[in-house]
Amino acid sequence: MEISDLGSFIDGLANNASAVVVESFINVSVSNLHLEDTVRITQICEEVGWPYSLFDEADQPCATVALHADFAPFRAVIVKPTLSPEILSVLTLTGMKQFLESQPSYVKWYVAGLAERIVTRSTLLCPWYDEYDFDPMPATKNPRSLVREYTSKRTVPPNVGPWLLVNPDTHFTASGAFSTWLNASARAVCRSLASEIDPETGALKCNGTPKLSIPIPDATEDLSLSFSLENFKNLQVAATWIFENEREAESRHTLLATEVARSGHPGTNLLQCFGEQISSSLSSAKIAYQMMLSDVSKDTLKALGDLRKAVTEETAKMTDVTRQLIGGVTAAMAVGFGLIATRISTNTNAWLIVAVMLLVVVYVSVIIYSGTQFISIQRQLRADWQSKLYRFLPGTEYEKMVSVPTGRSEHTFFISAWFSGAAIMALTAIVLWLSVKDDILPRQDIPTNAGASTSVTISSPSFSSVSSLAKISNSATSVISRPVKAVEKGSIPSSQSHDPGM
Repeated sequence: MEISDLGSFIDGLANNASAVVVESFINVSVSNLHLEDTVRITQICEEVGWPYSLFDEADQPCATVALHADFAPFRAVIVKPTLSPEILSVLTLTGMKQFLESQPSYVKWYVAGLAERIVTRSTLLCPWYDEYDFDPMPATKNPRSLVREYTSKRTVPPNVGPWLLVNPDTHFTASGAFSTWLNASARAVCRSLASEIDPETGALKCNGTPKLSIPIPDATEDLSLSFSLENFKNLQVAATWIFENEREAESRHTLLATEVARSGHPGTNLLQCFGEQISSSLSSAKIAYQMMLSDVSKDTLKALGDLRKAVTEETAKMTDVTRQLIGGVTAAMAVGFGLIATRISTNTNAWLIVAVMLLVVVYVSVIIYSGTQFISIQRQLRADWQSKLYRFLPGTEYEKMVSVPTGRSEHTFFISAWFSGAAIMALTAIVLWLSVKDDILPRQDIPTNAGASTSVTISSPSFSSVSSLAKISNSATSVISRPVKAVEKGSIPSSQSHDPGM
């Protein structure tokens, strides 16, 4: 025997009016029992290992062995096992109906007789001892703020989350427990989709042209017998479309109620409006919703045009910054190679060469720094203005329209900056090595004719970015244009000829 067998037996007694069942959070009271039914309950409880207590007609405790038909009717109190403070254990369908009406604040329910899990946005209903990690979704917009009621007793649920399936396409096996939940869910969802509740008859009213009044079935009528799984799925899809977005719930709710009123006619029942025709009403409501958005699209298109213009200007500026970096690095490289040629060909002061190369390094570093600062400022501006001007755009759309294009231009700049920096650093290292190598390695002067005045003039290209290069070259020429000392003893004037044979 299993727990579901005990629950099924008690539910059978309740359906046949052979017992009165009252289930609480900790126990199940089954009263008005005949002797045979009492004995059967005690047998199943002993097999599943659940404690119980028996009481006779005088409400006096009695033992199992002392049961006799003369003491009937009996009352059995079955104690449910203590599981967890966060889990509600449900044994009978009668108790399940009571709990669904009162909606206790339990996230996880153990329901006897349930074949598979019922995973909603707020609660999880599963078979006994089913291990399943469940995290409830955020609460939806309160349906009571959308549906008008004029009585003190509210029938619209404060939260539609416990009645909305996370996946409406889930296949369910027919069972008493699922039918009980379907009946309660369909009633709660239908009330949440109406425009108002009639204070006298409790009928559901949908505002439209004309207004439609839909009678609600009696509480004793089981909607699971009239709603097919396909109708129930369509009802779930419609309710999910309304409450999935809290900001748009009110406008979507109004549009769907209008379409339900338009598609119905006087005399239409609940099944026809919210079961058979809800799918077509939802399609019409979605079209109306898109048309409503198109009215706002004028300002939206203007905002998108401004956004496109801003992105285009930003990428163009980023491209200009990259071009400036490449141009500056090219000019700096030319200056660096000119300094290398000057150092190799002449005896120009090493500190002068190093000073000019350091100016080149500072020049390129300033270009790279200004580019990175521009990127940082633009990123901060986009982050600040997105939530204020463009929050109507989904995150994926904003990323595709803004983040991706600007990211590509930024990536191009960073690649150029890395290669440029590496090239300038390598060139600087070469210049520094050529400048200090004479201090490390001895330099040998090459003898030349004393009569010939040695004068070397170095001309290097002039670039617009480094306009002082010509002045540096002229200064270097005046310094290095001097007579070469002879290797022989004494100093020979430049006007005398030197005979190698002497």
